[in-house]
Amino acid sequence: DNGTTALGSNVVTAGPGGEYEFYAANGRYSASVAASGYATTVRDEVLWDQADAAVICMGDHIVGDGTTDRTTEINTLFERARVLGAVVHVTPGVYGISSLAVIKNGMKGLIGKGGSFKVLTGITGLAGIILAGPAGGVTPAVDDCKVHGVTIDCNNAGNGTTATTVGIWGQNATNCEVLGNRVLNVAYGHGILMRNYSGTATGGGNVVDYNYVQGTLMNSASPAADWFGISVDMVPLYEPTYTDPDVQWRATFLSPNNAAIVASTT
Repeated sequence: DNGTTALGSNVVTAGPGGEYEFYAANGRYSASVAASGYATTVRDEVLWDQADAAVICMGDHIVGDGTTDRTTEINTLFERARVLGAVVHVTPGVYGISSLAVIKNGMKGLIGKGGSFKVLTGITGLAGIILAGPAGGVTPAVDDCKVHGVTIDCNNAGNGTTATTVGIWGQNATNCEVLGNRVLNVAYGHGILMRNYSGTATGGGNVVDYNYVQGTLMNSASPAADWFGISVDMVPLYEPTYTDPDVQWRATFLSPNNAAIVASTT
């Protein structure tokens, strides 16, 4: 009945094949499976029905030609999604950005649907997609936002000092999902960075999984890391400082399903 009648309890009897079903609101659940002669197991389940949220298709509003800077248009669209509590679908096209595309609290998701973002050459500061928080002057931090299946080409942009890229950057985010994304051609900066900054509300409860980050070959003689794959840290309790040049490119992983590789020169 699609959830119009509440269950009498939180115990559901499985069918003869072990199958079971029930309706539940969007959220994160622990499902405990118990049976005679069977070791009890607990499954971590995330339920999210995209039909429950308004959807904005990027290609309906922005032309993604891969060369034109669309940052301002993208941020206007993201702000509209915030007001509506909507999900943005990245439909076919290559959407150029030259600075930060800002997701603010209230926007419910950014979902890859055949399109991608590309950082344009000649950037002069930070460029990428940010789940903004107080560290960036945005209050409150982003809560309950899904970033799924998005491709960001960092295009080897930046110089490592005044210009860097951050494919996906979460500032004190809470209850967000960063799943199945691809961040390519990172030369300077981070592929994915989820960080708790000091002096602001503590984030947490995020899921970072099944992501892929590709970076360019680092200069092994460099005294500092040019790029990081997938980093999850907090300031000031933990801020990675690597002294061994051979391991500077490596990522801090939440799960073995994430991957970060260094590109070959051959």
